[in-house]
Amino acid sequence: MNVTAPHTERIRLLKVSLIHPQSPLLRKLIYDAIRLSETPGYIEKDIDILYDRIVADWARIHQSLICKAYLFEDMVFFHRFLTAILLMDYAKEPYTISPWVLAQAGIVMLHRAGDSCDDDLVSYPNRILFPLEQMMLNRDHVENRLLATISENSDNRGHVQSLIDKKNWSDLTTTIKNDRDLTISLFREELFYQRAVNTTGRRKILKGIDKVQAKYLARLNPITGTHSSGGSTKGSAYSGGFVWNMLTTVKIGLRWTNSGLRQKGGKKEL
Repeated sequence: MNVTAPHTERIRLLKVSLIHPQSPLLRKLIYDAIRLSETPGYIEKDIDILYDRIVADWARIHQSLICKAYLFEDMVFFHRFLTAILLMDYAKEPYTISPWVLAQAGIVMLHRAGDSCDDDLVSYPNRILFPLEQMMLNRDHVENRLLATISENSDNRGHVQSLIDKKNWSDLTTTIKNDRDLTISLFREELFYQRAVNTTGRRKILKGIDKVQAKYLARLNPITGTHSSGGSTKGSAYSGGFVWNMLTTVKIGLRWTNSGLRQKGGKKEL
């Protein structure tokens, strides 16, 4: 059924749609449209643009039960993974790499190598791009975090400690800034899947970020980028090659994705 409703009716229906759990991005777009409609002298064309974007995202999210389930599952798993590695880096909590992380890292590596996959189940747009977009997270930073995790987590040191050991103050500065933003985004209010994730780690992570910043970056010269203790300020922590062979990672991860393990209730620890 294709229904064209006047603007007032569209806004009313958007308000009704908020009764249903929404992704962070879709929820934000709906609220933006509602707030715009309440602004004196608003331009109807601006609401039309927002409304069309909402309808497009809604159609993609709800195109089928399977697509919606995979999307929401990936959003939960991304939240669990990111929370876990942030707690490892800033609160020294142990973390074990899961098959899901290997699968996602493999998809990212194939994408960055210029390869594509026709299988929607393991395609970059569906498994990486769209979930992170709907979560309103920094995609580049999350991808880098995925790759760093499989490269550096053999002894549970974590990415941040690896940068400190290498005295890579430039990347450490960038990582801390992005991790702070990531933490705030992960623990925003009104997450529809908050019952499935850890929602108590925000304060612990931010406190750890403050401690690392005060200990290692307070002596960083803002002009030269050099540190009083010396050390390099260039280069990525994982630019020298991965501990995990790329093809092995992809095969392990994608084999797990296609094995049906994802359909056992979503109780796997990430």
